[in-house]
Amino acid sequence: MKGSTTPAPVRAAKWAFWVLAAAWVILGINSLVSLLIGEGEPKIYMWVVMGLMFANALVMVWLGWGIGRQSRRIFYLAVAYMVVNIILTITDDFGIADLIYLILSIG
Repeated sequence: MKGSTTPAPVRAAKWAFWVLAAAWVILGINSLVSLLIGEGEPKIYMWVVMGLMFANALVMVWLGWGIGRQSRRIFYLAVAYMVVNIILTITDDFGIADLIYLILSIG
């Protein structure tokens, strides 16, 4: 980008966090739809999981914003946050959606 002072890897990381946040919003909406039509797990469980999905998306938007501002503290927090997300993805029931998320997270 001409005239931009933000390095390309920083811009890429910022956008990666925002893409992952969008994925979590989509998953949260999917859970909401399942909840409203009465499918899936017990309702309280679904509400908790759905809330965690939206919370994860908000944290990722904030981390992407912080990385875009080139904050060193947020950078280290973002690395730690992604390590935890990757570990949780690997230790859960692993399917194709988890593989896609894992590839996006590591990439």
